[in-house]
Amino acid sequence: MCSEVRFRRAIRGWLVGCATVTAVIYVLLVGFLESGPGGLSIHSIGAGIYLALVPPAIILVITCAVTGIPAAMVIWLSEKLGMRSFLFFGCAGGAIGTLSQAVVFRTLSNFTWFFVVVGFLAGLGYWIVAGRHAGREGDLPGEPA
Repeated sequence: MCSEVRFRRAIRGWLVGCATVTAVIYVLLVGFLESGPGGLSIHSIGAGIYLALVPPAIILVITCAVTGIPAAMVIWLSEKLGMRSFLFFGCAGGAIGTLSQAVVFRTLSNFTWFFVVVGFLAGLGYWIVAGRHAGREGDLPGEPA
């Protein structure tokens, strides 16, 4: 039971991290589209729904696919060593962000800092949900499963 709860907590934390990355990238993407030449113009409800659902879904799927294995390794290490530091998870997230950029774009670029910062935020998101409890033998009373 204890490992099942820890596993579900870790998955929720990882998904929060991926959702954080998705939200930041999507907001910046929409901001760039609005400020570009001609601006962003939505002429129908369908186009608005498409713009609100499809790009974030694509970003989320790519983020989950690229970060799954490195995040699992960090989660395993944190559980094994009982690492509960928000700095550990933030820095690990930043490293995963940099690695993900190198995998997706096949190079490091001038935007590497962006992926480090977004990865750091994702790591903090993981820490808020699951990282604070890493390596604990039992579950805290009254904590959601």
